[in-house]
Amino acid sequence: MDASSMSSDVVVVDDDPRVRALTLHILQRAGLTVSAHESPLTALDLVLAHPPRVLLTDFAMPHLDGVGLASAVRGGLGERSPRIMLLTGNPQSVRAKDKHLFDVILGKPWESHVLVETVLPWVRASMPPLVAHAG
Repeated sequence: MDASSMSSDVVVVDDDPRVRALTLHILQRAGLTVSAHESPLTALDLVLAHPPRVLLTDFAMPHLDGVGLASAVRGGLGERSPRIMLLTGNPQSVRAKDKHLFDVILGKPWESHVLVETVLPWVRASMPPLVAHAG
């Protein structure tokens, strides 16, 4: 794990390499520090050790789906949990009892501006204000 993944604004988890690369590119172009992962288990370890400001996760993934990932993050971090966005091709497939785990559920395909317009305020709201130092 490199230092940049330990201090990411956003962690992206998607087993589809095309979606993962596109999401990474869009968020980096918006000026965010992003860590992208194929494995939800790897991402879970990272998020619990170094909570990002935002977690974007796919719904259907092998070994641990987006609901399981969000549940583990919320259970492990409690009030320190990041904002969590679920990206899914079928938003109706998310059970009503699981929807509370997500701040936003965004259907695929999504527009890049919608992704950025949702994530940027979350990152900015969780950033400490700049403090001017008298010199």
